[in-house]
Amino acid sequence: MKAPRSLASVLLLRLGLVLTAAFAVIAAWLWLHLGHIETAHPQAVVHDIMAEFFTDIAWIVPIVLVVTLAFTAFTLRRSLAPLREISARAAAIRPGALDQRLPELDLPAEVVPLVRATNEMLDRVEVGFALQRRFTANAAHELRTPLQLLSAGLEALGADSRIESLREDVRRMSRLVAQLLAVARLDARTKPALGKADLAKAAADTLSFLAPLAVARGASVALDRPPEPVMVRGDAALIEDLIRNLVENALAASPAGAEVTVAVGADGRLDVIDRGPGIAPEFRERVFERFWRAPGAPAGGSGLGLSIVKEVADACGARLSIADAPEGGAVVRIAFVSL
Repeated sequence: MKAPRSLASVLLLRLGLVLTAAFAVIAAWLWLHLGHIETAHPQAVVHDIMAEFFTDIAWIVPIVLVVTLAFTAFTLRRSLAPLREISARAAAIRPGALDQRLPELDLPAEVVPLVRATNEMLDRVEVGFALQRRFTANAAHELRTPLQLLSAGLEALGADSRIESLREDVRRMSRLVAQLLAVARLDARTKPALGKADLAKAAADTLSFLAPLAVARGASVALDRPPEPVMVRGDAALIEDLIRNLVENALAASPAGAEVTVAVGADGRLDVIDRGPGIAPEFRERVFERFWRAPGAPAGGSGLGLSIVKEVADACGARLSIADAPEGGAVVRIAFVSL
């Protein structure tokens, strides 16, 4: 696709063509007029004046043309600077920073209506996002209590294959509600997580919480961590959400009896290793999109877990990558900023 040219270059080119054409027409007219004078009045004083003009003065014309174009280019760049600033401000607006607006001061009158219409559109988009976040958070909060009561009621019914199937359904629904609440919290954040947290402690606490889930699925979890704290940039609650979603995804992808390993490095690296089928290279970017699930993914997922992981990593300024595990499966690596 052909890259668009800047407005300044287009205007400068057109002005250059106009000036060049104007000077060419004037020069041609003078040359023809000189020829006419020379034919009609061979001894006329005008002939000498015209000849002297072409030999002593006309050479200045190209210099004047170049200087004029250079000054025009400078003027155009200065005049279009507010438009470049507006473009940069507009490019910086993201879903998490919808409160920003484009300034309307010091702009050409022709551009002000466009900027004003853009700001009004951002007002409507911000209201829509706020309503969506509020609805998601309220719906998730309203669902938590009924699900907890339902889970407690099912636990009191004893052991039965049909009851166990219902318990699994309730667990999946509870996880989905927790993920929706996490998404609502992330969407409501307007600033990056610039605090500090102990990555090793967050991993240990999260695995302690998830150990019963692993046992219920006939799997196990292992933690490899240094003995000293690993301080990284981020929010402890957000990092625990990240680890929980990664481990839950790894347990769902791994076969029964497999082990999911969480490795914490002293440099702020977090690896979650599963024993599942792995993630194909062509899907390693798309798996972080909300509600997108790779072909052949285990049933029961919602497609939110890895998107939450990506948003938490971005909020903490961490780098995220996926690779193949040496013994089969996938390795999801989060490289936090070490403090």
